[in-house]
Amino acid sequence: MREKEALKDLSDVLVLYQYLYMDSANRIIINNGMAELEIRLNENFEFFCRNLNFPDLPEMCHTMQMTLSYCIGVIACLKEQKPKLFPRVCGSEWDVIKTITASAMALTFSLKRRTQ
Repeated sequence: MREKEALKDLSDVLVLYQYLYMDSANRIIINNGMAELEIRLNENFEFFCRNLNFPDLPEMCHTMQMTLSYCIGVIACLKEQKPKLFPRVCGSEWDVIKTITASAMALTFSLKRRTQ
């Protein structure tokens, strides 16, 4: 059997994808060592990236870069970032993303059960 930690990494990637997909306003900002990158996901599951050092340049397609290992690295960066929302409750930007995603998913499935 493979490492259990890798399975957790895979479930974290799912949370990241869900967060970016569930609202077109949801974006993440990470520092790749050279620039701050803003990443979003559109309704067709295509990733786009904007280099915030050059905000006037158009965003670029980032889908090919969003491999599992890259996403795991992005999540590691988010775990180190201080939260912008809920700083008293969440310890990192990743905690904010997990909380928002879990709440939205619970609400979505709760509403779905009620309408069936």
